Amino acid sequence: MKKNTKDQSEGCFEAVSKNMLERMHRYTTIAKWLAGYSVLDIGCRTGDGTYILSNYVSHAVGIESDFSCVEQARYTFHKENL
Repeated sequence: MKKNTKDQSEGCFEAVSKNMLERMHRYTTIAKWLAGYSVLDIGCRTGDGTYILSNYVSHAVGIESDFSCVEQARYTFHKENL
């Protein structure tokens, strides 16, 4: 039996949420080891991980080839060391 659209979107949301929580945990864990360093985050997508890093490191720079992601990151995150 095929799921309806509502069920499919809820499953997708759960998968995205789980992925986001895992990524946040990874970035937070590694950021603690990098405290005080300058960090380059290559392939940063929308910058959420780079932002997490910026809470621990002296300076964080994100690089992304998809300009729409760069625009979203610039719109969303604003910090002096980012």
